Amino acid sequence: MKYNLIVISTFTAILFSACYYDSMEELYPAPVIIPGINDSSTTVCDTAKIITYTNDIKQLFSDKLCLGCHTGGGGTDLSTYQGALAASSKLIGAVTWDGTARKMPDLSNSKIDDCSIAKIKRWVNTGTKE
Repeated sequence: MKYNLIVISTFTAILFSACYYDSMEELYPAPVIIPGINDSSTTVCDTAKIITYTNDIKQLFSDKLCLGCHTGGGGTDLSTYQGALAASSKLIGAVTWDGTARKMPDLSNSKIDDCSIAKIKRWVNTGTKE
């Protein structure tokens, strides 16, 4: 009788432990992606460093503004340091659309991103270094 009780208890324990089931999704859930915090598109806007025309602003103008529109030819020339320096007093108003200058980019319904605006402001406000 004792032997039968041990066998039945062992068999029952094995039977119930074998019924345990977890799916891979429960064991290893996908991480929660929070836009702007832990997504892969998040970039850091570094305006603490020294911003120069050659290293930062020229590429920014090329990427965000129409350098085809701003290359010599009598208009505002942003393709050279001297041209950008001459236009620096109007740049912040143009890219922030504050009403003090013609808004840029000209034919767009949206401003350039905040990081680019911050870099332009820092460049103008710290002496427009080449």
